[in-house]
Amino acid sequence: MLSSLEVGFGGNSTRAIPYAASPPLIQPCHGNFQFFVLDTKTREADADLPVVVSLGSNYCQGPHTLPSPLTGSQVEAKLGSAHGYLDKLFVRLANSPATIKPIDFRSARFGPSFAAPRGDFHLVMTNFCPWITTRSWGPLLKDYPGPMTDLIGSWQWPAHRPAVASNTPTWRTHLHALITALPPETCWMGHGGVHVSKEFDQFIDRFTPKNWGFTRNLGSRWSQF
Repeated sequence: MLSSLEVGFGGNSTRAIPYAASPPLIQPCHGNFQFFVLDTKTREADADLPVVVSLGSNYCQGPHTLPSPLTGSQVEAKLGSAHGYLDKLFVRLANSPATIKPIDFRSARFGPSFAAPRGDFHLVMTNFCPWITTRSWGPLLKDYPGPMTDLIGSWQWPAHRPAVASNTPTWRTHLHALITALPPETCWMGHGGVHVSKEFDQFIDRFTPKNWGFTRNLGSRWSQF
């Protein structure tokens, strides 16, 4: 299913780059577009495991290439750090929430019907922005707030940017396709800073998933108990 969606949206490919003026914000080659990633950890596990979707800014940053080879029709990769953090968070929420340190938990929030998976789960990673940026999101957002806000936002590209194809999908399109394809009990975990939190609130309002939470960036060093 994810492979078909990735192919349909043209992910893990090299696209015409928005904001191509110097300094570049998007890496120019080596596959600069990725919509969906499935963690290889549960490749051999029962297909009926619950599904958790992490929803952040973009898949990765760097000037050269995607961080690890993608297999399985370009959607499988090792997401050990993110999977491990979420697993520990869910276990502590279910068994002993008082043991979660304030620095780990202070910005986490959960919907009224939040239900943490018990046991293992399939982890799907998707993002508001499928472009692979040349540097970390935070510094780029600080230096270029307008373009970076557009990249993570609704993708309402102004007409004077002809480098972007007219059929470029909005993030609403690829997230709608994913949420439609997954079971209604899927756990959606937003993660990131304030800019991602605002987009995640719009996602919740638009698509009304019943099982959701939000925490800090799964890719940060702090994401370890």
